[in-house]
Amino acid sequence: MPTDPNSLNDLVSPGLLGFLMVAALGLALYLLVKSMRRQISKIEVPSEAELRRQDQQDRDGAKQVS
Repeated sequence: MPTDPNSLNDLVSPGLLGFLMVAALGLALYLLVKSMRRQISKIEVPSEAELRRQDQQDRDGAKQVS
């Protein structure tokens, strides 16, 4: 690490390009999460009562076949 104050221009910093890359990644992440939430909200999950009813109908149907 240089200790000479005149050589501070030799230090590497992320600058504008680094900031723009981080901002672009943040925007992409935001859009992906927004899309994921929209897709997940479209999933229809049956309620516990519907599952029990379907299971009971399956058992009744199996008893009639036997």
